[in-house]
Amino acid sequence: FENQTFNLAHELSGPQIEKLTPLIDLAVPLRGEFHAQGTIIAHGDRFVINENLRIGDSDLQAALTVWRSPVRPRISAQVTSRKIHLDDIKLFEERIEDEPREATRYVIPDYRIPVDALQSVDLEFDLQAERVVTRVGDLGNLASQVRLKDGLLNSSLAVTGFTGAHLRKTLEVNATADPPLNRLAFEILNLDYGYLERRMLDSRLVEGHLDLYLDLAGPGATRRGFLGNADGHLTIIGGPGRITGRRLDLWASDLIPTLLSPRWQRQSATDVNCVVAHIGVTEGLAALEDLLLDTRRITIAGSGIVDLETEAIDIFIAPRPKRTSLISLANPVEITGTLAQPEVSVARLPNRRRLARTGLLAGLINPLFLLTTFSDLGTNVANPCGSAVERAEALIEESPP
Repeated sequence: FENQTFNLAHELSGPQIEKLTPLIDLAVPLRGEFHAQGTIIAHGDRFVINENLRIGDSDLQAALTVWRSPVRPRISAQVTSRKIHLDDIKLFEERIEDEPREATRYVIPDYRIPVDALQSVDLEFDLQAERVVTRVGDLGNLASQVRLKDGLLNSSLAVTGFTGAHLRKTLEVNATADPPLNRLAFEILNLDYGYLERRMLDSRLVEGHLDLYLDLAGPGATRRGFLGNADGHLTIIGGPGRITGRRLDLWASDLIPTLLSPRWQRQSATDVNCVVAHIGVTEGLAALEDLLLDTRRITIAGSGIVDLETEAIDIFIAPRPKRTSLISLANPVEITGTLAQPEVSVARLPNRRRLARTGLLAGLINPLFLLTTFSDLGTNVANPCGSAVERAEALIEESPP
């Protein structure tokens, strides 16, 4: 060992793999009962570790090489697995100790970017898993690649096979800058959000599929700091689908005739033609530029803003019945407060002249979108989803990478 030249075969097992942390001086992101068998080979400044590990319901086969260096160590790791269960992995986040107690009022949890750790090692990491299992179901197969050199992190993740969905995520962090420069991108295609709701909440409120596109970039040493400075966009395109209950249709109907209708009483859900939303983010302010939800009876459009740092919201949602005789019965609503404590109140939709002259809610609403969706004679479109989806896709193309 003194000469750093040895070949050590080992076999370890125990009820808690976390107990190995003091022994190997490394916090492993795993938990639970384990069995490990492999070799550790040292030759000068190079260490080679080959490991077959069973942890809970997961298996990992790892080949790890570490080169010691006076500047920073370099690690190369290739990991394969037939099955990974996320219950066996600690996806923990570093707690910010000086965070005030009132921070619990936030919906988005905060996280400190580990700048020192990113500058202390160079890393090449590749993971291939044939099957990833979570409490919400089988995600399918997973491929992940991490490259970290000189404090520059580039990470990618791809998941395919989850109820036909495809997920791609990339993360870039420049830890040499102060504060760190970050970029986060998500692309989720054909996500069955009804399946997620059933498995996570044990309820059946919604059904359908959606696509989600997210791209944010900006400086920040914490997640909240990053979001408070971020620029980018979020786009959601979904439908057709269903929402349990008839509340949306009630928003656009003659109340008494509708409730007495035998056909209404037989229907237990609202069929949704589409839901489309595009959110542009500038210096941490997320402007909900286009929101459209369309059913057979009603079109709902909205606009507003969310402060990603404080989570303050100011959103205006306006319904438009497809029967022009019912337009005066559907009242718009304004949602204010915060994401954790939203407040909903009945609002008034300004007339066309005021919309065009002043905008709505002091410029937070996109008047052009509302004017296009809600003309004086109603939407006049049986299903406006086609044009809404085309506009959202065009905005994605126009958004800078």
